[in-house]
Amino acid sequence: MNPAFYQNNQIPETTPEAEGIPSQAVLDFMEGVAQRRVSLHSFLLMRHGNIAARCSYAPYTPERRHRVYSVSKSVTSAAAGIAVKEGLLRVTDKAAGFFPEEIDGILHPFTARMTVQDLLTMRTVHRGSTDTSKGRWVHSFLNTPPSHPSGTTFAYDTTGTHMVCAILQKLTGQTVHDYLRERLFDKIGMGPIYWEKCDQGICLGGSGIWCTTEDMARFGQLYLQDGVWNGERILPEGWVRDSFTSYSDNSSGNSTMDGCGGYGYFFWKTKYGWCAFGMGGQLIVVIPERDLVFACTANTMEHKDGQQLILDSLWESIYPVLSENALPENPSALERLREEQGKASVLGTDGKRSPWENRISGKRIVLDKGCDEITEIEFRFRETDGELLLVRNGGEQTIPFGIGEFRKSADIFTGLEAESGLKWVSDNNCILQMELPDQVHRHEFRCVFLPDAVTVQIKSVGGLRPDRLSGYLGALGEF
Repeated sequence: MNPAFYQNNQIPETTPEAEGIPSQAVLDFMEGVAQRRVSLHSFLLMRHGNIAARCSYAPYTPERRHRVYSVSKSVTSAAAGIAVKEGLLRVTDKAAGFFPEEIDGILHPFTARMTVQDLLTMRTVHRGSTDTSKGRWVHSFLNTPPSHPSGTTFAYDTTGTHMVCAILQKLTGQTVHDYLRERLFDKIGMGPIYWEKCDQGICLGGSGIWCTTEDMARFGQLYLQDGVWNGERILPEGWVRDSFTSYSDNSSGNSTMDGCGGYGYFFWKTKYGWCAFGMGGQLIVVIPERDLVFACTANTMEHKDGQQLILDSLWESIYPVLSENALPENPSALERLREEQGKASVLGTDGKRSPWENRISGKRIVLDKGCDEITEIEFRFRETDGELLLVRNGGEQTIPFGIGEFRKSADIFTGLEAESGLKWVSDNNCILQMELPDQVHRHEFRCVFLPDAVTVQIKSVGGLRPDRLSGYLGALGEF
Protein backbone atom coordinates (compact mmCIF):
# COMPACT_ATOMS: atom_id res chain seq x y z
CA MET A 1 0.00 0.00 0.00
CA ASN A 2 1.44 3.36 -1.05
CA PRO A 3 0.45 6.44 0.97
CA ALA A 4 -2.01 8.67 -0.85
CA PHE A 5 -1.03 12.14 -2.04
CA TYR A 6 -3.69 14.82 -1.64
CA GLN A 7 -3.61 17.85 -3.94
CA ASN A 8 -4.25 20.95 -1.82
CA ASN A 9 -4.84 18.53 1.05
CA GLN A 10 -8.30 17.70 -0.31
CA ILE A 11 -9.42 14.07 -0.05
CA PRO A 12 -11.23 12.96 -3.24
CA GLU A 13 -14.78 11.62 -2.91
CA THR A 14 -15.58 8.74 -5.20
CA THR A 15 -18.28 6.06 -5.11
CA PRO A 16 -18.30 2.94 -2.96
CA GLU A 17 -17.92 0.72 -6.04
CA ALA A 18 -14.84 2.65 -7.17
CA GLU A 19 -13.18 1.63 -3.90
CA GLY A 20 -14.33 -1.99 -3.93
CA ILE A 21 -17.35 -1.54 -1.66
CA PRO A 22 -20.88 -2.33 -2.89
CA SER A 23 -23.29 0.57 -2.34
CA GLN A 24 -25.75 -2.04 -1.08
CA ALA A 25 -23.31 -2.92 1.71
CA VAL A 26 -23.34 0.68 2.93
CA LEU A 27 -27.15 0.62 2.82
CA ASP A 28 -27.07 -2.63 4.80
CA PHE A 29 -24.79 -0.98 7.37
CA MET A 30 -27.23 1.91 7.79
CA GLU A 31 -30.12 -0.52 8.13
CA GLY A 32 -28.15 -2.63 10.61
CA VAL A 33 -27.48 0.24 13.01
CA ALA A 34 -31.12 1.35 12.70
CA GLN A 35 -32.39 -2.12 13.57
CA ARG A 36 -30.07 -2.20 16.58
CA ARG A 37 -31.59 1.12 17.72
CA VAL A 38 -28.25 2.90 17.58
CA SER A 39 -28.43 6.69 17.56
CA LEU A 40 -25.74 7.22 14.92
CA HIS A 41 -24.82 10.86 14.30
CA SER A 42 -22.43 10.42 11.37
CA PHE A 43 -20.11 8.00 9.63
CA LEU A 44 -17.38 8.22 7.00
CA LEU A 45 -15.71 5.38 5.07
CA MET A 46 -12.28 5.79 3.48
CA ARG A 47 -10.81 3.14 1.20
CA HIS A 48 -7.59 3.30 -0.81
CA GLY A 49 -7.13 6.86 0.45
CA ASN A 50 -10.45 8.20 -0.89
CA ILE A 51 -13.80 8.96 0.72
CA ALA A 52 -16.05 6.14 -0.44
CA ALA A 53 -19.17 7.07 1.57
CA ARG A 54 -20.25 9.45 4.27
CA CYS A 55 -23.48 10.39 6.00
CA SER A 56 -24.62 12.85 8.65
CA TYR A 57 -27.89 12.26 10.47
CA ALA A 58 -29.97 15.39 11.06
CA PRO A 59 -29.63 17.57 13.03
CA TYR A 60 -25.90 16.77 12.79
CA THR A 61 -24.02 18.18 9.80
CA PRO A 62 -20.61 17.40 8.24
CA GLU A 63 -19.10 20.70 9.34
CA ARG A 64 -20.27 20.49 12.98
CA ARG A 65 -17.60 19.67 15.52
CA HIS A 66 -18.63 16.75 17.71
CA ARG A 67 -17.33 15.83 21.13
CA VAL A 68 -15.25 12.68 20.69
CA TYR A 69 -14.40 11.93 24.32
CA SER A 70 -11.60 9.33 24.59
CA VAL A 71 -10.70 9.48 20.92
CA SER A 72 -8.71 12.38 22.39
CA LYS A 73 -6.43 9.81 24.02
CA SER A 74 -5.27 8.54 20.62
CA VAL A 75 -4.49 12.11 19.53
CA THR A 76 -2.51 12.56 22.75
CA SER A 77 -0.60 9.41 21.84
CA ALA A 78 0.29 10.96 18.47
CA ALA A 79 1.57 14.06 20.31
CA ALA A 80 3.82 11.86 22.42
CA GLY A 81 5.11 10.20 19.26
CA ILE A 82 5.97 13.53 17.68
CA ALA A 83 7.81 14.57 20.85
CA VAL A 84 9.78 11.31 20.65
CA LYS A 85 10.58 12.09 17.00
CA GLU A 86 11.90 15.54 18.03
CA GLY A 87 14.08 14.06 20.75
CA LEU A 88 12.15 15.68 23.59
CA LEU A 89 10.80 12.50 25.13
CA ARG A 90 11.54 8.80 25.55
CA VAL A 91 8.87 6.26 26.44
CA THR A 92 11.26 4.92 29.09
CA ASP A 93 11.33 8.28 30.91
CA LYS A 94 9.95 8.17 34.45
CA ALA A 95 6.66 10.08 34.59
CA ALA A 96 7.13 11.47 38.10
CA GLY A 97 10.55 12.83 37.21
CA PHE A 98 9.01 15.70 35.28
CA PHE A 99 7.17 17.07 38.35
CA PRO A 100 9.33 17.05 41.48
CA GLU A 101 7.50 20.17 42.66
CA GLU A 102 4.17 18.27 42.76
CA ILE A 103 5.36 15.47 45.05
CA ASP A 104 4.48 15.61 48.75
CA GLY A 105 7.06 13.88 50.94
CA ILE A 106 8.59 10.60 49.84
CA LEU A 107 7.39 9.26 46.50
CA HIS A 108 6.03 5.73 46.67
CA PRO A 109 8.39 3.33 44.84
CA PHE A 110 5.53 1.98 42.69
CA THR A 111 4.90 5.51 41.40
CA ALA A 112 8.60 6.30 41.08
CA ARG A 113 9.18 3.47 38.60
CA MET A 114 6.19 4.34 36.37
CA THR A 115 7.24 5.24 32.80
CA VAL A 116 5.67 7.20 29.96
CA GLN A 117 5.05 3.88 28.22
CA ASP A 118 3.10 2.71 31.27
CA LEU A 119 0.89 5.79 30.86
CA LEU A 120 0.42 5.16 27.12
CA THR A 121 -0.61 1.54 27.66
CA MET A 122 -2.97 2.06 30.64
CA ARG A 123 -0.64 0.18 32.97
CA THR A 124 -0.32 2.84 35.66
CA VAL A 125 -0.14 2.31 39.42
CA HIS A 126 -3.82 3.10 39.98
CA ARG A 127 -6.92 0.95 39.71
CA GLY A 128 -8.67 3.79 37.85
CA SER A 129 -8.68 7.57 37.42
CA THR A 130 -7.59 9.60 40.42
CA ASP A 131 -9.51 12.47 42.03
CA THR A 132 -9.73 15.62 39.88
CA SER A 133 -12.25 17.52 42.02
CA LYS A 134 -9.63 19.85 43.51
CA GLY A 135 -8.30 20.90 40.10
CA ARG A 136 -4.69 19.77 40.58
CA TRP A 137 -4.80 16.68 38.37
CA VAL A 138 -1.03 16.05 38.29
CA HIS A 139 -0.66 16.49 42.03
CA SER A 140 -3.51 14.10 42.73
CA PHE A 141 -2.19 11.51 40.28
CA LEU A 142 1.31 11.45 41.77
CA ASN A 143 0.27 11.57 45.42
CA THR A 144 -2.66 9.16 45.44
CA PRO A 145 -1.45 5.95 47.09
CA PRO A 146 -0.86 3.38 44.35
CA SER A 147 -2.47 -0.05 44.39
CA HIS A 148 0.13 -2.05 42.44
CA PRO A 149 3.43 -1.71 40.54
CA SER A 150 3.21 -0.05 37.14
CA GLY A 151 3.57 -1.96 33.89
CA THR A 152 1.87 -5.07 35.25
CA THR A 153 -1.87 -4.82 34.61
CA PHE A 154 -4.43 -2.89 32.55
CA ALA A 155 -6.64 -0.38 34.39
CA TYR A 156 -8.45 2.33 32.43
CA ASP A 157 -7.09 5.61 33.79
CA THR A 158 -7.99 8.88 32.10
CA THR A 159 -5.83 10.87 34.51
CA GLY A 160 -2.84 8.88 33.25
CA THR A 161 -3.56 10.28 29.78
CA HIS A 162 -3.75 13.76 31.29
CA MET A 163 -0.26 13.18 32.68
CA VAL A 164 1.03 12.71 29.12
CA CYS A 165 -0.41 16.11 28.16
CA ALA A 166 1.08 17.68 31.28
CA ILE A 167 4.50 16.20 30.50
CA LEU A 168 4.39 17.46 26.92
CA GLN A 169 3.31 20.93 28.02
CA LYS A 170 6.18 21.10 30.48
CA LEU A 171 8.67 19.96 27.81
CA THR A 172 7.47 22.27 25.04
CA GLY A 173 6.10 25.29 26.91
CA GLN A 174 2.91 24.93 24.84
CA THR A 175 -0.42 23.24 25.29
CA VAL A 176 -0.63 20.00 23.33
CA HIS A 177 -3.24 21.68 21.14
CA ASP A 178 -0.80 24.43 20.15
CA TYR A 179 2.08 21.97 19.86
CA LEU A 180 0.12 19.83 17.39
CA ARG A 181 -1.36 22.64 15.31
CA GLU A 182 1.60 23.04 12.96
CA ARG A 183 3.06 19.58 13.45
CA LEU A 184 -0.11 17.53 12.89
CA PHE A 185 -3.44 19.30 12.46
CA ASP A 186 -2.43 21.74 9.71
CA LYS A 187 -0.33 19.16 7.90
CA ILE A 188 -3.10 16.57 7.53
CA GLY A 189 -5.97 19.03 7.18
CA MET A 190 -7.61 18.62 10.59
CA GLY A 191 -9.35 21.53 12.18
CA PRO A 192 -10.10 23.91 13.55
CA ILE A 193 -10.04 21.63 16.59
CA TYR A 194 -11.44 22.65 19.98
CA TRP A 195 -9.62 21.10 22.94
CA GLU A 196 -10.91 21.64 26.48
CA LYS A 197 -8.43 22.37 29.27
CA CYS A 198 -8.31 21.74 33.01
CA ASP A 199 -8.19 24.56 35.56
CA GLN A 200 -4.40 24.68 35.25
CA GLY A 201 -4.54 25.23 31.48
CA ILE A 202 -3.50 21.70 30.48
CA CYS A 203 -5.40 20.06 27.61
CA LEU A 204 -7.69 17.29 28.76
CA GLY A 205 -5.81 14.58 26.94
CA GLY A 206 -8.28 11.91 27.95
CA SER A 207 -11.53 13.40 26.68
CA GLY A 208 -11.33 17.07 25.67
CA ILE A 209 -11.50 17.23 21.85
CA TRP A 210 -14.34 18.44 19.61
CA CYS A 211 -13.76 17.86 15.88
CA THR A 212 -15.55 16.79 12.69
CA THR A 213 -16.00 13.26 11.41
CA GLU A 214 -13.68 14.02 8.51
CA ASP A 215 -11.04 15.19 10.99
CA MET A 216 -11.33 11.80 12.66
CA ALA A 217 -11.03 9.97 9.35
CA ARG A 218 -7.95 12.00 8.37
CA PHE A 219 -6.32 11.07 11.66
CA GLY A 220 -7.12 7.42 11.01
CA GLN A 221 -5.70 7.66 7.49
CA LEU A 222 -2.44 9.00 8.92
CA TYR A 223 -2.13 5.85 11.02
CA LEU A 224 -3.14 3.67 8.07
CA GLN A 225 -0.22 5.22 6.16
CA ASP A 226 2.26 4.47 8.96
CA GLY A 227 2.42 8.11 10.07
CA VAL A 228 3.26 9.55 6.61
CA TRP A 229 1.17 12.28 4.94
CA ASN A 230 1.83 13.70 1.48
CA GLY A 231 5.33 12.25 1.55
CA GLU A 232 6.25 13.74 4.95
CA ARG A 233 6.81 11.59 8.01
CA ILE A 234 4.61 13.08 10.75
CA LEU A 235 4.97 10.28 13.31
CA PRO A 236 8.33 8.64 13.98
CA GLU A 237 9.09 5.41 12.20
CA GLY A 238 7.79 2.51 14.25
CA TRP A 239 5.31 4.59 16.26
CA VAL A 240 2.24 3.21 14.51
CA ARG A 241 3.63 -0.31 14.90
CA ASP A 242 4.05 0.27 18.63
CA SER A 243 0.64 1.95 18.88
CA PHE A 244 -0.90 -1.13 17.25
CA THR A 245 0.84 -3.64 19.54
CA SER A 246 -1.06 -5.41 22.32
CA TYR A 247 1.02 -4.37 25.30
CA SER A 248 -1.88 -4.76 27.71
CA ASP A 249 -4.33 -7.57 28.34
CA ASN A 250 -7.44 -5.39 28.65
CA SER A 251 -9.91 -8.21 29.33
CA SER A 252 -10.26 -6.91 32.89
CA GLY A 253 -11.53 -3.52 31.67
CA ASN A 254 -15.08 -2.25 32.07
CA SER A 255 -15.57 -1.55 28.35
CA THR A 256 -15.53 -4.28 25.77
CA MET A 257 -14.25 -3.88 22.23
CA ASP A 258 -14.72 -7.05 20.21
CA GLY A 259 -13.90 -9.15 23.24
CA CYS A 260 -11.00 -7.01 24.47
CA GLY A 261 -8.22 -8.28 22.23
CA GLY A 262 -5.54 -5.98 23.57
CA TYR A 263 -4.48 -2.37 24.07
CA GLY A 264 -1.60 -0.44 22.51
CA TYR A 265 -0.60 3.22 22.80
CA PHE A 266 -4.10 4.55 23.58
CA PHE A 267 -5.57 2.33 20.82
CA TRP A 268 -7.88 -0.68 21.23
CA LYS A 269 -7.46 -3.94 19.32
CA THR A 270 -10.64 -4.85 17.46
CA LYS A 271 -11.73 -7.97 15.62
CA TYR A 272 -10.13 -6.50 12.51
CA GLY A 273 -7.54 -3.79 12.95
CA TRP A 274 -7.31 -1.13 15.67
CA CYS A 275 -9.61 1.53 17.02
CA ALA A 276 -9.60 4.92 18.73
CA PHE A 277 -12.68 4.78 20.97
CA GLY A 278 -14.61 7.48 22.78
CA MET A 279 -17.58 7.07 25.11
CA GLY A 280 -20.94 6.93 23.38
CA GLY A 281 -19.76 5.40 20.11
CA GLN A 282 -17.10 7.82 18.87
CA LEU A 283 -14.87 5.53 16.78
CA ILE A 284 -11.94 5.60 14.36
CA VAL A 285 -11.34 2.09 13.05
CA VAL A 286 -8.11 1.49 11.10
CA ILE A 287 -7.73 -1.78 9.17
CA PRO A 288 -4.35 -1.70 7.39
CA GLU A 289 -4.80 -5.15 5.82
CA ARG A 290 -7.89 -3.93 3.94
CA ASP A 291 -6.75 -0.33 3.38
CA LEU A 292 -9.85 0.88 5.22
CA VAL A 293 -10.66 3.66 7.69
CA PHE A 294 -14.08 3.99 9.30
CA ALA A 295 -14.99 6.95 11.52
CA CYS A 296 -18.29 7.66 13.25
CA THR A 297 -19.97 9.72 15.95
CA ALA A 298 -22.98 8.57 17.93
CA ASN A 299 -24.81 8.49 21.25
CA THR A 300 -25.01 4.86 22.31
CA MET A 301 -25.17 5.53 26.04
CA GLU A 302 -28.56 3.91 26.53
CA HIS A 303 -26.88 0.59 25.67
CA LYS A 304 -24.13 -1.05 27.71
CA ASP A 305 -21.08 -1.20 25.43
CA GLY A 306 -23.20 0.30 22.66
CA GLN A 307 -20.14 0.92 20.50
CA GLN A 308 -20.08 -2.81 19.86
CA LEU A 309 -23.43 -2.55 18.06
CA ILE A 310 -21.80 -0.22 15.52
CA LEU A 311 -18.82 -2.52 15.07
CA ASP A 312 -21.07 -5.56 14.66
CA SER A 313 -22.95 -3.76 11.88
CA LEU A 314 -19.66 -2.86 10.20
CA TRP A 315 -18.32 -6.42 10.41
CA GLU A 316 -21.57 -7.96 9.17
CA SER A 317 -22.38 -5.65 6.28
CA ILE A 318 -19.24 -4.03 4.85
CA TYR A 319 -16.15 -5.95 5.91
CA PRO A 320 -17.09 -9.34 4.37
CA VAL A 321 -17.76 -7.91 0.89
CA LEU A 322 -14.69 -5.70 0.47
CA SER A 323 -13.01 -6.23 -2.88
CA GLU A 324 -9.38 -5.43 -3.55
CA ASN A 325 -10.38 -4.11 -6.98
CA ALA A 326 -12.96 -1.61 -8.14
CA LEU A 327 -16.44 -3.02 -8.72
CA PRO A 328 -18.74 -2.28 -11.66
CA GLU A 329 -20.79 0.82 -10.93
CA ASN A 330 -24.32 0.09 -9.70
CA PRO A 331 -26.38 3.21 -10.50
CA SER A 332 -29.63 1.98 -8.94
CA ALA A 333 -28.00 0.98 -5.63
CA LEU A 334 -25.99 4.20 -5.57
CA GLU A 335 -29.15 6.22 -6.15
CA ARG A 336 -30.88 4.46 -3.25
CA LEU A 337 -27.83 5.14 -1.07
CA ARG A 338 -27.80 8.84 -2.02
CA GLU A 339 -31.52 9.03 -1.20
CA GLU A 340 -31.03 7.45 2.23
CA GLN A 341 -28.05 9.71 2.94
CA GLY A 342 -30.06 12.77 1.98
CA LYS A 343 -32.92 12.07 4.38
CA ALA A 344 -30.94 10.47 7.22
CA SER A 345 -32.06 11.68 10.64
CA VAL A 346 -31.70 10.52 14.22
CA LEU A 347 -35.51 10.63 14.23
CA GLY A 348 -35.67 8.04 11.46
CA THR A 349 -37.27 8.66 8.08
CA ASP A 350 -40.94 7.84 8.72
CA GLY A 351 -42.79 11.16 8.66
CA LYS A 352 -46.20 9.77 9.61
CA ARG A 353 -48.83 11.98 11.26
CA SER A 354 -51.57 11.03 13.74
CA PRO A 355 -55.22 11.98 14.33
CA TRP A 356 -54.24 12.45 17.97
CA GLU A 357 -52.63 15.76 17.00
CA ASN A 358 -56.07 17.37 16.58
CA ARG A 359 -57.45 15.53 19.59
CA ILE A 360 -54.91 16.81 22.12
CA SER A 361 -53.63 20.05 20.56
CA GLY A 362 -54.23 22.96 22.94
CA LYS A 363 -55.55 20.71 25.70
CA ARG A 364 -53.97 21.32 29.11
CA ILE A 365 -53.17 18.03 30.83
CA VAL A 366 -52.86 18.14 34.62
CA LEU A 367 -50.51 15.41 35.75
CA ASP A 368 -50.97 13.14 38.72
CA LYS A 369 -47.30 13.26 39.75
CA GLY A 370 -43.99 13.22 38.00
CA CYS A 371 -40.34 14.17 37.88
CA ASP A 372 -38.49 17.48 37.93
CA GLU A 373 -41.50 19.40 39.30
CA ILE A 374 -43.44 19.12 36.01
CA THR A 375 -47.15 19.42 36.92
CA GLU A 376 -48.90 20.15 33.59
CA ILE A 377 -48.23 19.71 29.88
CA GLU A 378 -49.88 20.96 26.71
CA PHE A 379 -49.09 20.00 23.11
CA ARG A 380 -49.73 22.58 20.40
CA PHE A 381 -49.58 21.17 16.88
CA ARG A 382 -49.36 23.19 13.67
CA GLU A 383 -48.95 22.20 10.03
CA THR A 384 -45.24 21.30 10.10
CA ASP A 385 -44.20 22.02 13.66
CA GLY A 386 -45.46 22.63 17.15
CA GLU A 387 -44.46 23.11 20.74
CA LEU A 388 -44.77 21.38 24.08
CA LEU A 389 -45.64 23.60 27.01
CA LEU A 390 -44.50 22.48 30.44
CA VAL A 391 -45.68 23.93 33.74
CA ARG A 392 -42.60 23.44 35.87
CA ASN A 393 -41.69 24.91 39.23
CA GLY A 394 -44.76 27.13 38.97
CA GLY A 395 -43.72 28.70 35.64
CA GLU A 396 -44.39 27.95 31.99
CA GLN A 397 -41.70 26.86 29.52
CA THR A 398 -42.07 25.74 25.92
CA ILE A 399 -40.10 23.36 23.72
CA PRO A 400 -40.48 24.20 19.99
CA PHE A 401 -40.24 21.15 17.74
CA GLY A 402 -40.47 20.14 14.11
CA ILE A 403 -42.62 17.20 13.07
CA GLY A 404 -40.38 14.67 11.38
CA GLU A 405 -37.61 17.29 11.37
CA PHE A 406 -35.78 19.53 13.82
CA ARG A 407 -36.20 23.08 15.13
CA LYS A 408 -33.50 25.03 16.93
CA SER A 409 -34.10 26.21 20.48
CA ALA A 410 -32.42 26.40 23.85
CA ASP A 411 -32.72 23.36 26.08
CA ILE A 412 -34.97 24.39 28.97
CA PHE A 413 -33.20 21.99 31.34
CA THR A 414 -29.57 22.96 30.75
CA GLY A 415 -29.70 26.22 28.77
CA LEU A 416 -27.52 24.66 26.06
CA GLU A 417 -28.24 24.83 22.34
CA ALA A 418 -30.80 22.20 21.33
CA GLU A 419 -32.67 20.94 18.29
CA SER A 420 -36.00 19.23 18.82
CA GLY A 421 -38.15 17.00 16.64
CA LEU A 422 -41.24 14.85 17.12
CA LYS A 423 -42.03 11.55 15.42
CA TRP A 424 -45.10 9.32 15.63
CA VAL A 425 -44.15 5.71 16.30
CA SER A 426 -47.80 4.67 15.97
CA ASP A 427 -51.15 6.45 15.92
CA ASN A 428 -51.14 6.99 19.68
CA ASN A 429 -47.44 6.88 20.50
CA CYS A 430 -44.98 9.71 19.80
CA ILE A 431 -41.45 10.64 20.81
CA LEU A 432 -40.29 14.23 21.24
CA GLN A 433 -36.50 14.12 20.92
CA MET A 434 -34.26 16.98 22.01
CA GLU A 435 -30.70 16.73 20.72
CA LEU A 436 -27.90 18.74 22.31
CA PRO A 437 -25.49 18.81 19.35
CA ASP A 438 -22.53 20.30 21.20
CA GLN A 439 -22.73 17.48 23.72
CA VAL A 440 -23.28 13.77 23.25
CA HIS A 441 -26.70 14.01 24.86
CA ARG A 442 -30.43 13.96 24.22
CA HIS A 443 -33.69 14.21 26.15
CA GLU A 444 -36.75 12.20 25.12
CA PHE A 445 -40.42 12.56 25.94
CA ARG A 446 -42.10 9.26 25.02
CA CYS A 447 -45.87 9.78 25.05
CA VAL A 448 -48.67 7.21 24.88
CA PHE A 449 -52.25 8.52 24.51
CA LEU A 450 -55.36 6.50 25.38
CA PRO A 451 -58.98 7.73 25.40
CA ASP A 452 -58.82 7.93 29.21
CA ALA A 453 -55.12 8.17 30.06
CA VAL A 454 -51.77 9.71 29.14
CA THR A 455 -48.31 8.45 30.07
CA VAL A 456 -45.11 10.41 29.42
CA GLN A 457 -41.76 8.73 30.00
CA ILE A 458 -38.90 11.20 30.30
CA LYS A 459 -35.51 9.80 29.40
CA SER A 460 -32.19 11.65 29.37
CA VAL A 461 -29.33 9.85 27.64
CA GLY A 462 -25.70 10.89 27.32
CA GLY A 463 -22.65 12.35 28.95
CA LEU A 464 -24.40 15.06 31.02
CA ARG A 465 -26.23 12.48 33.17
CA PRO A 466 -28.99 14.64 34.72
CA ASP A 467 -30.59 11.80 36.73
CA ARG A 468 -33.49 14.00 37.77
CA LEU A 469 -34.73 13.88 34.15
CA SER A 470 -35.47 10.19 34.11
CA GLY A 471 -38.97 9.25 35.21
CA TYR A 472 -42.66 9.17 34.37
CA LEU A 473 -45.57 11.57 34.18
CA GLY A 474 -49.21 10.46 34.01
CA ALA A 475 -52.82 11.59 33.93
CA LEU A 476 -56.33 10.15 33.77
CA GLY A 477 -59.21 11.93 32.03
CA GLU A 478 -61.11 12.23 28.77
CA PHE A 479 -58.82 12.65 25.81
